[in-house]
Amino acid sequence: MPDEEGHVIIVTPYLRPWYDPKFKTISEGVQFFREMLEFPGIQFIHHNHIAHLNGGFTNIVMHATSMYGPDSFHPLERDLKYDFSSRVRYRSRTERPPRYYFIDYGLSILYKPEELPATVRAHEGGDKSVSEFLTDPDWRKRTPKHHPFASTSIMLVMHSEPSSADAKELREMKGFGFMEPLIAAMTEPDPAKRIQIDEAVKKFALIEKGRCRSLGVDSGTHCTGNTGHP
Repeated sequence: MPDEEGHVIIVTPYLRPWYDPKFKTISEGVQFFREMLEFPGIQFIHHNHIAHLNGGFTNIVMHATSMYGPDSFHPLERDLKYDFSSRVRYRSRTERPPRYYFIDYGLSILYKPEELPATVRAHEGGDKSVSEFLTDPDWRKRTPKHHPFASTSIMLVMHSEPSSADAKELREMKGFGFMEPLIAAMTEPDPAKRIQIDEAVKKFALIEKGRCRSLGVDSGTHCTGNTGHP
């Protein structure tokens, strides 16, 4: 940044909340989970020695330019075109897959390889439900004793179902029961028993392959299905 040492300007496209517009098929939801687990999600971040530490749903966004085309949408009134001339039109996630990203790295830690394994203090990020933080008797002392990558993984899953009024419809989505075993493994209260991201990615691949097989679809393609929305 000119005349501002240590500052940079980052230019990004317009980004939308990951749940807007809502998912129309099971495969669209599966693609979301895949990206959040693999690339550019938790596995990619962890392999680069970064612990996000605030991976709640409000810190996941969607790059949806492929869905909305050149007319784009207004950054504040997302249902309208950029020039307010009419309601914005868009293609489905299935037709024009978006890309999902984590944002807000204010609490994140970038480790050097020689600093791992590491521990982190309990902290007050967007997620207040991390079990090892809640049961930490030294919460106020902030003793660095927790596994940073284990806590990031649980935050992703605990907040995959947002509680805001804007995203209320997601709590009513049906058809994702096949994800329950993986969610249970990733939200195990004991961080020592909680699966790490590489194992979670492998389990997700097996779940997706099994689901494709049950639908009679080749595992190399995306399996489609109804989310329970009208």
